[in-house]
Amino acid sequence: MEERPKVVLVGDSLLVEAVAASLASWRTLAVIRLECDAGDIEERLRSLEPDVIIFELDSPPSPIVLSLLIKWSQILLIGLDLDSSRVIVLDSHPQVARTMNELYLVVQAKAGQKACRKEVD
Repeated sequence: MEERPKVVLVGDSLLVEAVAASLASWRTLAVIRLECDAGDIEERLRSLEPDVIIFELDSPPSPIVLSLLIKWSQILLIGLDLDSSRVIVLDSHPQVARTMNELYLVVQAKAGQKACRKEVD
């Protein structure tokens, strides 16, 4: 059985809840929620080995999540800007996601790249 890409959402806002619910409707993704107040967030993220991390840009753990871009360059980070209702994809390749369908396609493409790297390794 093929392993589903893991998408971890960090945050407790209604926007994060809505994105989690929408992504969970695609059965090809494993969607996991983490609350903002998790003190050991970096360790929990490390143990989950996600393909994608979606987080609130202005949340307290935001600097920790952003530091992961340097440590784990293979992970796609997606920041949710609650003030302007924007989605910012933090990756070495510019991408635009204006709808949930486009966001899903970005997640699937990144997960597919990771799966190809695993096969080569």
